[in-house]
Amino acid sequence: MVVVQVSWKGQILIPKAIREKYGVKPGAKVQLLDEEDGLIIKPAPGRTLLRQPVDF
Repeated sequence: MVVVQVSWKGQILIPKAIREKYGVKPGAKVQLLDEEDGLIIKPAPGRTLLRQPVDF
């Protein structure tokens, strides 16, 4: 289990090893699933993995 801190903006950092394991690149989309016992974060289905960071 990995514990991460939520920033004052509501953001979390997904650790590098987990991002690499699931192919989550900068700018990629993930799903937040609201389950009775907590949140589940999953790569979005049919997602396009980006190779370059996206500026917002």
